[in-house]
Amino acid sequence: MPDELARNSVRYGAEPLAAGRRLLNTPSRWPLLFTVLSLLALAIVPPLIGKHIATIERRITDSLEPAIALIAELALVHSNQNSSVQGWLITGGAEHRDRYLPLRDKEEVLFDSLTDRLEGADLSLSVRIVGLQTAAIQWQGTHLFSLLPDSAGGVRKLELIEEDRRRYEALLAAGDTLADAVTAEVVADRAVAERARNLQTTITIGLAGLALLATWTVAGIGRKLRVLVREADLRKDEALTARREMEALLEATGDGVLGIDLEGRCVALNAMGSRLLGYSEAEARERNVHDLIHGKAPDGRGHFRDSCPVLESLARGRDRQELEDVVWRKDGRSFPARLHLQPLREGSEVRGGVLTVTDITDIRSAETALRQAVLDRDQMVAVVSHDLRNPLGTVSAAAELLLEIELTEDKKHEQLQIIRRSSVRMNRLIQDLLDVSRIEATGLTVEPEPIEVAPLLDEVMESASLRAHDLRIEVALDARPGLPIVLGDHDRVLQVIFNLLENAFKHTPVGGRVTLGARSTGSQVVITVRDTGEGISSEDLAHIFDRYWQARTHGRSGAGLGLTIVKGIVEAHGGQVWVESEVGKGSAFHFTLPAQAEGNRERRGATGYSSTRERSQAGA
Repeated sequence: MPDELARNSVRYGAEPLAAGRRLLNTPSRWPLLFTVLSLLALAIVPPLIGKHIATIERRITDSLEPAIALIAELALVHSNQNSSVQGWLITGGAEHRDRYLPLRDKEEVLFDSLTDRLEGADLSLSVRIVGLQTAAIQWQGTHLFSLLPDSAGGVRKLELIEEDRRRYEALLAAGDTLADAVTAEVVADRAVAERARNLQTTITIGLAGLALLATWTVAGIGRKLRVLVREADLRKDEALTARREMEALLEATGDGVLGIDLEGRCVALNAMGSRLLGYSEAEARERNVHDLIHGKAPDGRGHFRDSCPVLESLARGRDRQELEDVVWRKDGRSFPARLHLQPLREGSEVRGGVLTVTDITDIRSAETALRQAVLDRDQMVAVVSHDLRNPLGTVSAAAELLLEIELTEDKKHEQLQIIRRSSVRMNRLIQDLLDVSRIEATGLTVEPEPIEVAPLLDEVMESASLRAHDLRIEVALDARPGLPIVLGDHDRVLQVIFNLLENAFKHTPVGGRVTLGARSTGSQVVITVRDTGEGISSEDLAHIFDRYWQARTHGRSGAGLGLTIVKGIVEAHGGQVWVESEVGKGSAFHFTLPAQAEGNRERRGATGYSSTRERSQAGA
């Protein structure tokens, strides 16, 4: 079923997507390609032109303009040199010669800098640099400093000065020529850079316009594609919605659902079916449904496929409802199940079927619990009827005796005592039934208060001594000194101790011994009732606190609710109750009560108590 829905979703979306592919395969794909190329050119060409412009500007700022400044500085040095030479020839002062020599060194430095700046320049600039250097070498006024101002004749001296002047003018002309050439280079480079900027702007605007035009065209195609995609998504969503609804229905059910073909093979399995059977959908596919639900038991016993009711119903093409069977999981465990097969027909022909597997374990458990509740009810009615019949009959007999026979005062008092004891017994039984009902419903409500253990045990012993005397049993108290104050409901704690003592008296023979003890364990006080009765077998210990239960070794006496009530009251105090017993050696029942925190204790009297107090009753 999920696969069919998936195929439908593909079919629903195929037509619009195919139309989209046809749209992209038509000539209209060229605008998309042109858009990409335009954007690519826009990203590459303008930056390349900008890089070329930056190279030209760096040549101007880093080489040509500094070279012009160096040429001007060199011309100033030559002018200073010429002034020094002329001053020497006219005055003969040594200071002119001293000023000339440093200027020669500075001239060399400037020539080196100029050569470095114009390194890699075109041939015309290199030639002009060489011409300037040659003119500087030819014009050297150094030899004039070897002559004294009056060492040569007047005519010769004028000739030397005239020759020096011509060479100096040639030097100036060479410098001007070089400066003009470098300036022309700057002007030419700036013109090239300007043309490149204009070209960059034009190309950028053109490419941007082409990209916008192509983008507009692609946007139109995109709008058409969006319409097609929207249609495809709509049909896909419809298919997915139908699929999700079907899957949700399958997942929402608490039953396993298996799709089966005519050969009995599983073709689909929902999640609940996977959890029930222990197989994943992939593992279940193509496996025979009989093997999935009627596998082998842990002991190896198999189930015959020929007699499988599911396959038989599928072959006959009829429904099989309310078939209850045992289904075996992959891990070998089994569970009770209800199977329902619904054939899938195409017209009158059966194409397969849907098998529903319902786990009825909870139903069986509820049925068992219901049967147990009915048994408990019947048992309770029997117990109550039995335990109320005797005291009620006693009351009825005593009342009839009082009404029909004239008795003495002593005999009347005796009959009234009988009626009173029987009514107390009936009231005790009814109260026990109410306590057990509270324990099983919401738990007993206790009202804890500080209790001193020693006086509490004294109070118990006073009442227990009379009962033990009647039964000719010895009762003793064994309480350790310094017992802490406990937190408990006084009346309920008394009820626990009396119930345990009554249970001990019931199972202790004449001449036996029952001991009531108490000891502290720090945060708790443990109270023990020990007897020397017949003891309890190990198999009976597990049921000792069950309601209506009594050991089989003793004749029935009472409703069997006393120990159940003991357990409920102790647990309501946050304590524990347990029993230790050995057949033939007696039993010891222990229960705990929480001790009051040290800081919250209030001394209400001495808590010391004799370690062993025994009260002996008259024997047989």
